[in-house]
Amino acid sequence: MLKPVEETMKRLDKHVEDSNLARSNAEVLLDDQIRRLAGASESLSSALRKPVIRGSWGEMTLENALEDAGLRAEIDYVLQHTTDGEDGQKRTDAIVNLPKGRKLIIDSKNLMESYVAYSIAEDPVEKRALQAAHARSLKKHIRDLSSKDYQDRYDSPDCVILFIPHDGMYHAALQDEADLIREACERRVFVTNPMSLIPLLKAVGYVLNQERANKSAEAIKGIGQDLYAQIARFAANMANIGIKLEASVKAYNDAIPGLDRYIVSKARSLKQLGAGKGAEPELPEPVELEPRGFSSRELKTTNLFLQTESEQAADLEIAAVADQVAEEG
Repeated sequence: MLKPVEETMKRLDKHVEDSNLARSNAEVLLDDQIRRLAGASESLSSALRKPVIRGSWGEMTLENALEDAGLRAEIDYVLQHTTDGEDGQKRTDAIVNLPKGRKLIIDSKNLMESYVAYSIAEDPVEKRALQAAHARSLKKHIRDLSSKDYQDRYDSPDCVILFIPHDGMYHAALQDEADLIREACERRVFVTNPMSLIPLLKAVGYVLNQERANKSAEAIKGIGQDLYAQIARFAANMANIGIKLEASVKAYNDAIPGLDRYIVSKARSLKQLGAGKGAEPELPEPVELEPRGFSSRELKTTNLFLQTESEQAADLEIAAVADQVAEEG
């Protein structure tokens, strides 16, 4: 009676032993992953302390914001544009094209070093001091950017966009810093983060699309005007062809009586005298068809005043020939 119970207990012991082994393996794997993550975090933190890496990360975040706003590279914006001036070369992180050839200057600034020190501090007094240092770092960037006078190098609005690529970095710098915001506005440097820059860029993209639509509409208008003029010219030419065809038919019909009276009758007399052989010539039938007139009101108004002088002279010559043939007939 106890044997089934014994077997069940053995299976339970085996299951508990397997579970303990699996948990031990999972703990080892978790510890290994935690160590790797810590190493990766340390490597990332060390990398971000390097100015070149911080700058590249900020520029990449700025480029992502430009793409997220729907702007097109090399069409709506240009990255890393360099200009020459009296004080040497200056490079801008991004130039956004505006209507009428104007430019919006965007400069990316990374405050990672001061922000990391502020974010990991635990003592409240030390944290406030590091936050103030972080704000001073931003203030220095604002003054440096204002002194570059990008507006003199580009046909741009009287302002420059300073882009901070991290929301936490942005809010930490501007926390309780009303004077810093006021100074930035006075220096025409507007501080943005990804959340505030993307709506601004979307508004710029909307204006650019409207400008392109207006240019397309102007181009369509010009093509339409040219097409209308060409249609009018073609209609005038068609009217002239009809007039000339009518004059030719009239001259043809007027020539038939003379052919019958003078030429064919003389040929019959020659044949009767033995000077001609073969069947008698058949007279051509008069042409009764007339050129069809235009039905539309615009084309009905087409008349001879649209003809050139050479075309009018040709019509007069045809009419003179027709009159001469009629007189001879």
